[in-house]
Order: sequence, then C-alpha cells, then structure tokens
Amino acid sequence: MKLWCMNANLGTVGGGAPMMKHLITSRVLSGSGAVLSYLASLNWIFGISVVIAAAINVMGPDILLVTRNKTYEDLYAVTFHELSHASHFTSIGEWNYGKLIWYEMTHGNNEHLYGVGGTGTEGEGYCEVSETYAFSIENYVRSRVLDNQERMGQSSHYFFGDYVKVLSQLLIDRTLSPNEVFSCLTPDIQSMDSLLEGLCIRYPSKASAIESEMSKYAL
Repeated sequence: MKLWCMNANLGTVGGGAPMMKHLITSRVLSGSGAVLSYLASLNWIFGISVVIAAAINVMGPDILLVTRNKTYEDLYAVTFHELSHASHFTSIGEWNYGKLIWYEMTHGNNEHLYGVGGTGTEGEGYCEVSETYAFSIENYVRSRVLDNQERMGQSSHYFFGDYVKVLSQLLIDRTLSPNEVFSCLTPDIQSMDSLLEGLCIRYPSKASAIESEMSKYAL
C-alpha cells in the first residue's frame, strides 16, 4: 500500500483513499461512464487505455494524508478514517470502489464535498456507506483513544451526517465494535439503511439499541 503525506493547504480536506495502486483496470479507474472506460471499449485504442491506467497505477497513492496545520491528534484520527476506506475497498472490491471514487470525483463541490445525496447516481450508495463508516471510526478513535470529544462528518454539509451521528455513538458507547460493523460491509450494502438493518439482523441482541439511536434522528 502506498501512502503519501502532502504538506499542502486543502481547506477542510484531511486526506483521501483513492486506492490507485489497487484499482487495476482502466474501466474501474474511470467508473462506468468515463473516458478511459470508453477508450477501453474500442479495441484499436485499447492499448492507450491500458498505458494510462498503468501509469496511474504506478505513480498514484492508495492513501493521501494532508499534514499542513494538522495536530498529532488530527493526523492520527484521519489515518484511521482513510484506513477505514481501505478496509471497505477490500470488502466491496475494486469495481465497486471505482464507482465510489468516480461518484466523489464528479459530484462534490465546495459546499457539499460529497454531493447532496438522493440522486440515485451509481456509486452514491457506496459513498454514503463508506464515508459514514470512515467518519464514525474516526470519531470512535477521537473519543476512545484520544479522549477528544470533537465529532467529524456530522454537519449539514454531509448528506449522510445523521447516519454518522448514529453509527459514531453506537461505536463510542460500545454497542457495536468496529469489527461487527466491518462484517456487514458486503458488496450488496449500498445504503446506510441497509447496513443498519443488516446489523440488526446479524446481532439481534443489539437491534433495540440500534433502532433507538436511529429514532433520535427519525431514520
């Protein structure tokens, strides 16, 4: 796994997990409708697509950490955030993770880093699940390891913010463990509703606590 540390000011962005060393095929790198996917479908220039994909594969990072103006606690917590994305990659596979990356590349803006949600666009569901999971693990680490009560990913700028509140609290209260959440991150899980439902089914003794936390935000 290749990790880059960048001494740059990227605003609120603390890092990223594009998993470029592992997104092997050109179609995955681009998502289902992008230029490389189109090139790869044209046999006579398939080689160009392969060369571009190979170059990105060699040069690009799997995980990027932005270090400027960051405290030790910030870097520690954000590292767990990005590693959570990497673990999600191992669960859903390169093709589905490629959809997630393409969605984030094409739908984010200054106000809504991950788009506004509710569009039904391919990859949006994986984005919702992956970012909620990563922010929740980050908040768990901040609280349980660093004794820091700051919570990330819960503002209205994130269309999945209420889900981050729910999953973060379930982890911090130790109602759920990180391993239990990870066990449900299968390729068919493309929304937080389906993830929480899956957790209730897999761990029935915890269902009432999960549903109670969800009810606080009318989820």
